[in-house]
Amino acid sequence: MADNNGNNDDVFVYMGGDQEVPEDVTHVRVHKSVKIITRCAFNHCRNLVSIEMHDGVENIGAMAFYRCTTLRGIKLPGVRVIDNNAFIVCLALEDLKHNHCIKVH
Repeated sequence: MADNNGNNDDVFVYMGGDQEVPEDVTHVRVHKSVKIITRCAFNHCRNLVSIEMHDGVENIGAMAFYRCTTLRGIKLPGVRVIDNNAFIVCLALEDLKHNHCIKVH
């Protein structure tokens, strides 16, 4: 729900690095400074419905979205590398869109 300043309190801003992501997060926006979604970043975020990426994200780490069972779709506009099992046990994932050739490790 947006407040008077246009902010959305329901959106978690992912800053990368060692930041801990709450397991009950539902909506995520990746900060413009992030180039890598780290290994296991969204591990067990079973309520995650959407994630907004920007074209500066280049790499998705191994098991980054492990057991994000409600994530249905994701756009990866700048991603060039997806590490092993990045989307393992994402049972609802039906739509993965990207603009570049992706190398899977």
